[in-house]
Amino acid sequence: MHARSKMQVVAIGQVPPPVTGQAVMIRMMVDAVYPEIEITHIPMVLSQEVSSMGSFALSKLVRLARVPFQAILARFRSGARVLYYPPSGPVKLAVYRDILVLLLTRPFFARTVLHFHAGGLSEIYPSLPRPIQWLFRKALLRPDVIVRISPSSPSEMAPLQGLREMLVPNGIHDPVGHAVDHTVAPGSPIRILFVGHLVEGKGILILLEAFAALLRKGLSVQLTCIGKWESDEVRTRAEKLLHEHRLEPHVSFPGGLFGEAKWECFRQAHVFCFPSFFHSEVFPLVLLEAMAFSLPIVATRWRGIPDLVQEGENALLIPTRDASACAEALATLIADAGLRARFGTASRARFLAEFTADVHLAAMERVFLAAARS
Repeated sequence: MHARSKMQVVAIGQVPPPVTGQAVMIRMMVDAVYPEIEITHIPMVLSQEVSSMGSFALSKLVRLARVPFQAILARFRSGARVLYYPPSGPVKLAVYRDILVLLLTRPFFARTVLHFHAGGLSEIYPSLPRPIQWLFRKALLRPDVIVRISPSSPSEMAPLQGLREMLVPNGIHDPVGHAVDHTVAPGSPIRILFVGHLVEGKGILILLEAFAALLRKGLSVQLTCIGKWESDEVRTRAEKLLHEHRLEPHVSFPGGLFGEAKWECFRQAHVFCFPSFFHSEVFPLVLLEAMAFSLPIVATRWRGIPDLVQEGENALLIPTRDASACAEALATLIADAGLRARFGTASRARFLAEFTADVHLAAMERVFLAAARS
């Protein structure tokens, strides 16, 4: 189908940098080629680092002012009737940004798709000043389609009076292309891997406490934590735990890794651990990466995680903020090579069946077509 005969969509959203799950998904969505739609992307270039997201800077305001103008211009150039926008989680400055952009752009489009990668937007509504609540309703109420990425994620359908809700789990391109053998060589330690921004809500301090408990049990283990420190205060607390429990010889922090350097850590790992309770966490892509690499998983019963993994089949799920439960689950997998192998095989099978990029992008095309025809 010729591009101009395709249905046109204008999509506003930030793509990497910084590298967040939402930014990665939007990059994949706007770069894809679809049979029936064409997307014009308006980049939301506001922050270069995760640590600066949600904070005010005059330079951000200047860049933000261009976004509605560019979206409106794209609408008239392309003839697009559908606007795509991914609202923020419950962060006040980000909500103000969403209100401003949507107030200025929605009137120029016949249909609006709101895609909730982050959870908890409507939770912030009661704390907003009354005039801002009125603007919130004008900007965000009655979207034509609300995209929800997990059945367990907070639904904005009723609070925002959406006309239709569609469930579209995230997906990623297969980074490895085949099953990975994670057999532990005789005499080698079990390697535990964590990947994520090094903030308290991702569970990094909980993981360090659990790892210390494993060492006290006399287990032969190593821990690699990939990611950037986003808080000096959390880094100081982590370093204190490392020193107090003498973890330094057993734990490495290689920083933020990408591409082959990151994938090699997945290949070398034996267990993936992600004890997150992050406030806007819904559908962490690092779990899809772990599944693609045939890894058994320890994670929390938090937001969409129980929908993403399958408890007892490829993952052990634990309560949030519970270092003892985390240590116990890790010890269970460490002690049972057969269980690790079964979980790893199930992880890869589940990824291929439900969470590939092709599955996700086909579902997103159905979302846009449904919005246009509503």
